[in-house]
Amino acid sequence: MSISEVVLNQLTKVVGEDFEKHPFTYGVTKDNFELLISNYLAMSLAFPYLQAGVQYRLIANCIQRNRDVPRDVEITAAVGAFLTWDEVGGHAIVQKYGNNGLPMILDTERFHANLLRGDIKAILGKELGPQFSPPTGEYLKRLEYGLSSLDPVIRVSHMVAFEKHAGRMIDALWSSIANLYGLEKDSLSYFQTHVGGDDPAEEYHIQMTERMIEETLLEHDLYRLVDYFKDAYALNFNWCEQIKNIG
Repeated sequence: MSISEVVLNQLTKVVGEDFEKHPFTYGVTKDNFELLISNYLAMSLAFPYLQAGVQYRLIANCIQRNRDVPRDVEITAAVGAFLTWDEVGGHAIVQKYGNNGLPMILDTERFHANLLRGDIKAILGKELGPQFSPPTGEYLKRLEYGLSSLDPVIRVSHMVAFEKHAGRMIDALWSSIANLYGLEKDSLSYFQTHVGGDDPAEEYHIQMTERMIEETLLEHDLYRLVDYFKDAYALNFNWCEQIKNIG
């Protein structure tokens, strides 16, 4: 087993031992759901803009120091660009329609945040806007800082932690909503897109971000990654607990 495989197993162990029960698996009620989902929508809405924006800090550092772009920056930029493209619906369009579908990227109802808006309306019978409550604003600020870090260990740890957490978060919220409102899970398009069906996209997101570990970090960095990953995962995990208890 390679060092990177050992570290990946350690990351999985960290999640299982320190973050065993996701906050969205319990305590989601009709009393707290609207504030919770409005803040969740705010995160979903902000993420592609945030992910695209973090590249500026990285290239600005190269410009200011008059140096070439390091390979670790290229790799995280490639993954970040894909995640942004996926969040605005581009990946699904090209998968389904090929290059002929490219003009359809202007149909912004395909943005994942807008799929979520549709699910919210189906659940509640009304539209809700995003709520950038203080916990969500602080969370996004700290997430942006981690994703744009000039230290590749910190940057990669945040990218891997975000994706590893996202699958659990979405699946937990999906199940809680379906149980709370008596809905068929497959009727909720945002959740189905991410973690549903026979070939859920979130699994590939996780594989792609995990491969960054092998491509960007030296062997001695891998041991630092475990500690940074734990903090990065906690950032996402704790935000879910916070927005559940805003009211």
